[in-house]
Amino acid sequence: IGESVLYVDKLLAIDSGDVTGQVTGIDFVDPAFSLPSIWIDDDQKDHAQVYGYTVVDASTVAATFLNHLLHTHASELLGRKEVQDLLDKMSETDKQLVDEVTKLLSLTTIQNVLKALLDEEVSIRDMRSILEALLEHAAPQQTNWHELVAVVRIALRNAITQQWFDSSKEMHVICLNPDLERVLLQAVGNGGALEPNLAINVINQTRTVLETHELNGYPPV
Repeated sequence: IGESVLYVDKLLAIDSGDVTGQVTGIDFVDPAFSLPSIWIDDDQKDHAQVYGYTVVDASTVAATFLNHLLHTHASELLGRKEVQDLLDKMSETDKQLVDEVTKLLSLTTIQNVLKALLDEEVSIRDMRSILEALLEHAAPQQTNWHELVAVVRIALRNAITQQWFDSSKEMHVICLNPDLERVLLQAVGNGGALEPNLAINVINQTRTVLETHELNGYPPV
């Protein structure tokens, strides 16, 4: 952001990987997405766009980076007060639901569930669905909030999956071989240890499949 402010009189030409020519300017790395970029003068804007650069002004760069920081660190910003504010807001429309959930779960447990969802970049805007899932599966003195995250994630499945659909309404996904999935589940149950060669093989094959997926233009689901 500091460099963005420094070059307020310039534009940032961002290379998304498909540029067909070069423009002259000051080399830079887009702070939000780590893409190679160049600060250019206004008179080069048309050339940059013809070459395939995405051209934005410094204020847009700063705003995008700030939004990226807030999105990336959202869980760190969600304290007990913020959780209580969300519950109070929800109480305005469904006080009974909030009261029933808070009788079963502590504020700390609810906070841990919400923070875990944010860490996974899952939106918590749909508080009604989140609280209804918690109410359905919570128990008095519930301490394992990881299990609650799993059931809430299922309740939010439509919102989570929608972002990965393309215009054809088809989702191209990468699936584990059932035998491998069974081995991984057993490893989780035994403390998470995997035989080193198997772990390396899984990582390498996953990397290869992801690269193929990306080359075909599919999101890495």
